[in-house]
Amino acid sequence: MSKARVRARAVVGDIGGTNARFGALLTDDPHALSDIRVYPCLDFEGLADAFQMYLADSGLSTDCLSVAMACPVERDIVKMTNNHWQFSKRELLAQLGLAELRVINDFTAQSLAVPLLTDDEQLVLHAGEPGLPKPKLVIGPGTGLGVGGLVPTANAWVPIVCEGGHVAATATTAEESQVIDYLRERFGHVSAERLISGQGIENLHEAFSHLAGTSEPEDWTAAIIARRAQEGRDELSVKSLNTFCAMLGTTVGNAAVTLGSLGGIYLCGGILPRMVEFLLASEFLHRLHHKGRFERYMQSMPVILVTAPYAGLLGAAAAVDNTHLDYIGSVERRHD
Repeated sequence: MSKARVRARAVVGDIGGTNARFGALLTDDPHALSDIRVYPCLDFEGLADAFQMYLADSGLSTDCLSVAMACPVERDIVKMTNNHWQFSKRELLAQLGLAELRVINDFTAQSLAVPLLTDDEQLVLHAGEPGLPKPKLVIGPGTGLGVGGLVPTANAWVPIVCEGGHVAATATTAEESQVIDYLRERFGHVSAERLISGQGIENLHEAFSHLAGTSEPEDWTAAIIARRAQEGRDELSVKSLNTFCAMLGTTVGNAAVTLGSLGGIYLCGGILPRMVEFLLASEFLHRLHHKGRFERYMQSMPVILVTAPYAGLLGAAAAVDNTHLDYIGSVERRHD
């Protein structure tokens, strides 16, 4: 006799350009996620296959999937920005036999997670003036560059949904202008994401190799470059990661002064927690604060690194009971 499957209140997912993360929400507490599993996106044709693999591996069943996607999610067709996955929300609901499908942007999920973070899930990089009930910026590099935010209302924090990683890259030095000029030949529009992401570290190293007239090893990934930079093993890797940190500071500062993020700047994503010492020794905070007459204004903003390993899943779990999801994401329901 087959063993009865445990029914989860919802399965939650956080789908990035590289990995698909899933967990089970068995209670009303978003922190109480169980059976967390991570799959490479390249191993699957799309979300349906990965979700069904998760159910098979975990032995769970559910009527609800709440999923955060690293791409725009406003329309029925959801197409990932940095991998091959795409689907129709209406068709996916029927295909998986779900009663409810909740879809939000990955940085909407990161934003929803911020008010739920415990003290040991965040690291203060710059104290600023904490506790102000003002907008919060939520931003960070992974496979791409995600941007979101939170605005306070009388009863709750409301996420801002945007695609700020695709603004034009900003150069502060002549050398950074040379890098952008080089990348413009390949991409046309050079977005901030082309420089401030895992892919961006690789693009920076390629550009600096070209400018130095040296050949670049073809198999050097962002992880290899970042590790060599932190170990101080070669000049080009150190320059690439230093420029990544500096341009991150400029971009974060631009977004923060635009939003008026006096409630704090929250840095998310999988890259920065692996390089905290290097980040703090770099020009990151100087660039972030360097806004001329508004330098003191910028210095009043707390800068916090989110260290929770599955903040996206936490936010996707918080979305299960979010009554405003029609405004910050979408809900598809089965009509029996």
